[in-house]
Amino acid sequence: MRYRKRNKRGTSSVFLAIVLSAVILVQCTYFSLVCDLNRKMTICRAVSSQVDSFLADYDRTLFSVYGIYAFDINGIDCDIFDSVMEANGMINGDTLAVSGVYTFDTDDLARAVAVYYSYRMPGVAFTSFMNCFSGITECLELDDLAKALRDFGRSDAASFMIDFVEKSDRIREALESVMSQFDISEVSEKIESFGELMEELDDMDSDGLDPEGGIGSHGLSVASEAISRVIGVFSAGSSFIEDVAFHPFAVHYAAYNFDCSVGPHTSINGTDLGMIHDGVYPDVEYILTGQTGNVSQYEVNLLVYGLLIGKNVVEVLADPEKREIVEGVAEVLEALVLVLTVGSCQLPSEVYVFLVAYLYSKVTALSDYGKIMRGDKIALISSGETEIVQVGYREILYFYLNFIPDNTLLERMHTVIGRDFEGYVCGITLETTYKGEIISFERGYAMYE
Repeated sequence: MRYRKRNKRGTSSVFLAIVLSAVILVQCTYFSLVCDLNRKMTICRAVSSQVDSFLADYDRTLFSVYGIYAFDINGIDCDIFDSVMEANGMINGDTLAVSGVYTFDTDDLARAVAVYYSYRMPGVAFTSFMNCFSGITECLELDDLAKALRDFGRSDAASFMIDFVEKSDRIREALESVMSQFDISEVSEKIESFGELMEELDDMDSDGLDPEGGIGSHGLSVASEAISRVIGVFSAGSSFIEDVAFHPFAVHYAAYNFDCSVGPHTSINGTDLGMIHDGVYPDVEYILTGQTGNVSQYEVNLLVYGLLIGKNVVEVLADPEKREIVEGVAEVLEALVLVLTVGSCQLPSEVYVFLVAYLYSKVTALSDYGKIMRGDKIALISSGETEIVQVGYREILYFYLNFIPDNTLLERMHTVIGRDFEGYVCGITLETTYKGEIISFERGYAMYE
């Protein structure tokens, strides 16, 4: 009887088939996981790109006029999301939803005002000086102005400013010492902001650029460092403004960056406010009084007229010739009162002098009031025919706005901006779903963080 031997090669084939089936299963699983991960990453990239496109589409007019980053929530779409999904071949009706928005509040406005003036402060200061002292600058020759600047550079005042910046650490130490003596802990942050600003200015002064360095790689690195220092000064300056010196800048922002009933109807950077809203709005009057419409205009008119009367009273009493005339009329008035009251009404002569000066100033103030309401300027301080300081309608409102608290200013300015830019937000959260999992992205402007 013959026996046939089995071929052992079949065992290897079966074993290889079993192993390969397991490898194929693992590879298919990995491939499915990678495809799923790729799809999820594509959706995340699409949502992130859509959020970035919203932030990049901030309103340019809102930023240039008010220094505010915000975009219109009513004008958004999902075109970027759809384009990214389509480019990756994933068109299956995925939907994108807005799950949250971050509205612009008064704290954001305060930060925007501080940053706004941190880089516009020199230009604003120069413009304000030229507007108020135009009477003097018109009398100066360019050569005289250049000579005056050179003299200032050689004067003790310039040396004092340099020493002030260089020795600011001693000033900071002195302030901290006083704070510790009197237990005034709440001003520590303000002193710290002051110190940071002085340090940035000192770095700019002590580490200057080498003008003979060329434009090689070293020159580019030096230029980059200089830009970083400038940004550092602006950052420290905005913190200093927001923490220490906010009120005067907020008052200037309110007085000159909003519309009012008397022209010019332009913002600080020269933008015609008619491009933002139709017609003329008494916004500065509202910020000052808290009233709207004719009521705010009536109250402001009384304030303007009252200030002009006070100005003229001071001028009358300070002018020897006018004062002599007023005192003569006051003596006649005093004698007349004594006669009519048979001596029973005796008042100090100063009362009659002030009364005559006040009545005279009320009449003469009407002429100045008419000029102010026409948009012209009047001389607040003059010497002979030279008008040293000139003021107009906005300058008078600026004076009164100094007495309004910061919180009230911010709330009223926020109301005006919200009226012209309704529905604008400074952050957003978008979400979509993938296999029951929520994918969301939350983002806003770094300036408000």
